[in-house]
Amino acid sequence: MGHSVRGREFEPWSREEAVAFCASLNEALVPVGYYVGMTGSVLFRGSSDNDLDVIVYPTSTARQDEVALRAALASFGLVLVVDRERVTRAWRRMKSLDEKHVEVYECLREVSGPHGEDVFFLRYRVDIFFLR
Repeated sequence: MGHSVRGREFEPWSREEAVAFCASLNEALVPVGYYVGMTGSVLFRGSSDNDLDVIVYPTSTARQDEVALRAALASFGLVLVVDRERVTRAWRRMKSLDEKHVEVYECLREVSGPHGEDVFFLRYRVDIFFLR
């Protein structure tokens, strides 16, 4: 059973799926100067009914190209569902002063798994933490 965000139903994540996804996303982002890391319940508990928490960080803080990063995310099949401003407003309503740069994406892409099998990530939620 998945999770709903702003009227969209998302599929649950397993650790194996998440590792395949992050490896594939990393391959797509390294050419534009960014790496990918994984955190959250998928990493620490092995699965999540809600989302996959991904960290995107620059290969060099001296050279960051947000336009190229956004284009690479879109080309990979990630569609922005909730932008940083909405995430921050939600935190403020909960009395949080958190300033992390987090955005919520929906994945509309098929990738190869660790053994070459096709893994489908249609309707999967990905929360991306952007580090500068």
